[in-house]
Amino acid sequence: MDMADGATIDDLLALLKLPVDTPKVFTVNDTNEKADYVLNDNDFLKIFPMAMGG
Repeated sequence: MDMADGATIDDLLALLKLPVDTPKVFTVNDTNEKADYVLNDNDFLKIFPMAMGG
């Protein structure tokens, strides 16, 4: 997916119309990142819902 230079994970969530208020875990290239991470060319982003319970 093409994104503008300086685009963050939050920007991508907005573009995809995913709710930003639902807790999620993000990994970029298999490293945990926060939603303000600036995406780079060829980054591999995974988005996981937070697992809760016991």
